[in-house]
Amino acid sequence: MNIKEEMAIAIAEIGNIKPWFSKEDQMFVFESPVYSRVMGAGNTVKEAVESYSRALYSFIEYRIKGKICKVVESDTIGTAGKQKQKKAS
Repeated sequence: MNIKEEMAIAIAEIGNIKPWFSKEDQMFVFESPVYSRVMGAGNTVKEAVESYSRALYSFIEYRIKGKICKVVESDTIGTAGKQKQKKAS
């Protein structure tokens, strides 16, 4: 699997990354139900987008390596980096 191709799949699944301002946290944040365990935050919209992109990249990298726990895997709707199921012989 090529991680750049997998990132393109993830971005297509997520759509436009538009952080919102959290009054409680006093920063811009972004998360998507497609990759529910991935979050980005920053003092500016640009920082939040960059933070989310780095977190998503790391998530996909770990997923490709098979290092995502079953609970997180079951919560994740997105398909980028997902291990292909081997067919029973």
